[in-house]
Amino acid sequence: MKELLYACSIIGFVLLLVYTAYMRVKKGYPLKSLSETAYIAKQPTTFTLIMSLVAFLITPQMIAKSDGWWGMLGMLYFIGMLMVAASPHYRKGEHALHFTGARLAAVASQFLILMRCWPAMLVWVLYIIYYIRVRKDNTLYAEACCMLAMMIYCLR
Repeated sequence: MKELLYACSIIGFVLLLVYTAYMRVKKGYPLKSLSETAYIAKQPTTFTLIMSLVAFLITPQMIAKSDGWWGMLGMLYFIGMLMVAASPHYRKGEHALHFTGARLAAVASQFLILMRCWPAMLVWVLYIIYYIRVRKDNTLYAEACCMLAMMIYCLR
């Protein structure tokens, strides 16, 4: 069972990476965030499917790696990602649902990692260095740091 959860989390991370790279190529210049890919795909179901699949593939490993009630934070991550997936048109009427879900997923996953495997949070140093050098927020880089910390946590 451990091997299956491990393999599923790898598939989830690779799927998100391939999807993001494909959308970056399709757009022709750098993305501002993962959420922007819903508009690039011109098909909201693609974004919904990918985000749901990624959450479905990664969450079980996050929960399995957590002892006791810490797994509840993995469930909150899952719920947050489903909220994001359910609201691909965040620039219009689904703004509140999308951003609430994104924040819930980010805070829950990063707090879980901070409490259970704090060295994985050192990936955020990369973002801090970027932010100090450029003095500009980049949502995609913050999302990448989130996912990288999650990948380290799930695959350690």
